[in-house]
Amino acid sequence: MNKHSSRIIELIDTTLRDGAQAPHVTLSLNDKIAIITKLYNAGIHIFEAVIPAMGHEERNDVMKLKKLFPECSFMAWCRANEDDINHAFLCGCDCIHISFPVSQLHMNIIRFTEKDIISKMTKLMKIAGKNGRAVSIGAQDASRAELPFLKKFTSVALDTGAQRVRIADTVGILSPLKTKMLFKYLLECAPGKALEFHGHNDFGMATANTITALETGVDFASVTVNGIGERAGNAALEEVVMAIIETTSLPYTFNTGLISSMCTTVANITKIYIPENKPVTGDSIFLHKSGIHCHALIKNRKAYEPYNPEKTGHTPSRFCAGTHSGINGLRYMLGDDAQDVSEEILQIFLDSIKKIARAQKRSLPEEEVRMIFRGSVST
Repeated sequence: MNKHSSRIIELIDTTLRDGAQAPHVTLSLNDKIAIITKLYNAGIHIFEAVIPAMGHEERNDVMKLKKLFPECSFMAWCRANEDDINHAFLCGCDCIHISFPVSQLHMNIIRFTEKDIISKMTKLMKIAGKNGRAVSIGAQDASRAELPFLKKFTSVALDTGAQRVRIADTVGILSPLKTKMLFKYLLECAPGKALEFHGHNDFGMATANTITALETGVDFASVTVNGIGERAGNAALEEVVMAIIETTSLPYTFNTGLISSMCTTVANITKIYIPENKPVTGDSIFLHKSGIHCHALIKNRKAYEPYNPEKTGHTPSRFCAGTHSGINGLRYMLGDDAQDVSEEILQIFLDSIKKIARAQKRSLPEEEVRMIFRGSVST
């Protein structure tokens, strides 16, 4: 039996909460509906969708979302105070998430001691958990917390009725090795189904840390589409999904064919556009120029592509011509036009393409290469 067969991994989407905290991003109700529709159809069912204390419009939005998507579970993010929790009750959210500072740095900011944090959490748990409401407890800045206190915080949260404890790498300082060590330590006092990892991407390690947390035994992770969020953003949903499916044996189901459409929708709504070389969704990640690569790819696409581009709804892989191109890739791009052309002629043409590429400081797409070749032959 697969050692992971009994596990259920869940990704919690926080695009509407943490993603919406990114500079310049404002989401309307219609934007939220469009995003959730894409995500739900792809396989996401848990949404951190609102900060209730922001106002009645935010609370009204999430109430409407609950009616439109009854199959989904909606979470409300709250600060550690009773007013925020009461606002969350007004939303009718399925789960109330309460965030507590757990590092000495953050506790000093609000002039709290470790004892104060534990006492306040115990008090607020009684309020938030009434009427059978699920409660999630957040350990803010957990990656800079004292480990014995973090373990105590986690144990007390679960003992007082929390469904889950979110371990947040608030400023993205964890590495995969440190992530593994942290969760091996916490799993001594909590099962994987009671832990969630929330990774930020300040040093480009959010996706790797998220995968490490899941492989170490954590069953929940929060992510955002395109990795949007404050500063350098969060772990990117699409990267985490594809990394789970393609690089691990973890059990997870997702309609990957909808990834490209999903990410494009969020990019258009937020006006935070996808870089050409962005993992999983960038326009150029399956565009090949190098002669060595193109030669191998003609024989077997797996040589330099980790998965079929169409698996994520991406456009099929293609070639372009430039300074590093070779004869085999060029002949492939020209197709029938080069069927009876000698290698000597192709080399002359390739040299001319390289001159154009150097002069214009760019690569030439297949269509342009064919057009130039036909023009040269006709003359």
